Amino acid sequence: MLKDMKRKDDILPKLMTSAGSYEDLFRKEIAKYDHICEEISQNLQAQEQLLLHIRAQNGEFAATFNVEDYRAAYEKCYKQIEVAIARYREIKDKINEGLKFYVTLQEATTSVKQQCSDFVMTRSIQCRDMIEDVQKQMSGLSIQDGKNSSAYNYSSTRPPQQPSSQSKPPTNQPHPQTPYYHPTATTLL
Repeated sequence: MLKDMKRKDDILPKLMTSAGSYEDLFRKEIAKYDHICEEISQNLQAQEQLLLHIRAQNGEFAATFNVEDYRAAYEKCYKQIEVAIARYREIKDKINEGLKFYVTLQEATTSVKQQCSDFVMTRSIQCRDMIEDVQKQMSGLSIQDGKNSSAYNYSSTRPPQQPSSQSKPPTNQPHPQTPYYHPTATTLL
């Protein structure tokens, strides 16, 4: 609306043809906009009244709904949620760390278990070899004549003992490796 008025209001031809004072011409031409200026001033007064009314309504609302308490409760709840999130992240990190530890522990346990199984199997093979060697030696002793066999003292709970005359076993027999432990009769069964 104002743009149309401005476009249509061209006072240049009037200025060129005017013989009188330019001040009178300007006052006359500006007077066309007085009603718009009056509407603007009424609008400003109405806005001031609206602003006062809004402030009063806001004060009533704040008193009725206690906005300050609401803000305090909101802040408290917000802080609690922040703490809960921080704890959640901390627990999550610790769970991940624990999982890494137990995966590493499981790998180490599996390795130790395999080493123990290998050790037991090696000792079992050595035990069988020693039993076979002892059985071979025993069978060789029973074939010999009574002179040599009487020199040995056998006991059911102890392995055969050699005579005190420093005689050595036959050299063609292999010498087994000494075991780390001495098996009893119950472990050989």
